[in-house]
Amino acid sequence: MSKEKKYCSDVNQLSHCHDKDIPSKAKMRDTTSVNLSMKSYLELRHPRYGNANPEIVQNPLWHEILRKHWGPKDVRRQFEENPESSGGFDAEETARRLQFPQSSDREGAGSQIWAYNRIRSTRTEISDRQAIRIGGFYKEFGQQDATDFCIYNEVVVENWGGGHEIYAYPKDVFPPIYDHTATKLGDSILIVGGRGYVDL
Repeated sequence: MSKEKKYCSDVNQLSHCHDKDIPSKAKMRDTTSVNLSMKSYLELRHPRYGNANPEIVQNPLWHEILRKHWGPKDVRRQFEENPESSGGFDAEETARRLQFPQSSDREGAGSQIWAYNRIRSTRTEISDRQAIRIGGFYKEFGQQDATDFCIYNEVVVENWGGGHEIYAYPKDVFPPIYDHTATKLGDSILIVGGRGYVDL
């Protein structure tokens, strides 16, 4: 569903990255394990909307997924789940979720895992050391599988040489979006157009 809305984000509010010994430019997945209990994993793995405008996300699993370039299958392997784990959707529900996704599909999403290796997001350089990635969606490549399908509305500040921050937003403040444009205008980023959940 096409959206001709415009949003502006204050770049200065999103530029508080911390330098860390994390190679953000790494091209290969880091296969080292993450030190989380199964209980914490089950509580932290899902996508969710922000509770503030914006909320700085402290979720350690999301940050590990981003740093290690993991997809949902990589995450399941780390916690000894079947990487092919299904959301339990029949063919009709799978087709509906992929073709006419609703914002409520993200809520109570069963086995769905937060993903950062998204497509149709934007990446806007705000300086020679920082870039901001906005939105995008995740779908398992080449498969008719809605288990981890999700449209995102996070804003992620990527710090050159390592480090990042994740900002989450309520869906009524900044709806999940992809196929948009994001242009730096002074201290703001102008977001134009895009697609998202059909009910937002």
